[in-house]
Amino acid sequence: MIAALVFLLLAIGNQQVAPIFAKHCVRCHNHELDDGGISFENFDTLRRVVVPGKPDDSALMRAVRWDGDIRMPPGKKLSAREISAIRKWILQGAR
Repeated sequence: MIAALVFLLLAIGNQQVAPIFAKHCVRCHNHELDDGGISFENFDTLRRVVVPGKPDDSALMRAVRWDGDIRMPPGKKLSAREISAIRKWILQGAR
């Protein structure tokens, strides 16, 4: 998990969002498993589910809010604080 966190901090550059992704997402969405075709270790695939500046148009936001068929992470919904941090990151351009 530490390697994933370091990568995410470098790739995403957001100290609030990278630990959330490292804790809840990278276990399944990584370069080896690539569940759903999305790897949080590959920024290009992550861009498939994020519309920079538009959280309401982003599949990632729908998934973490549990607004639809895809609910991530499975089993336990993220906290309101974690969801808010992801939303803010997307609003700021997902950089």
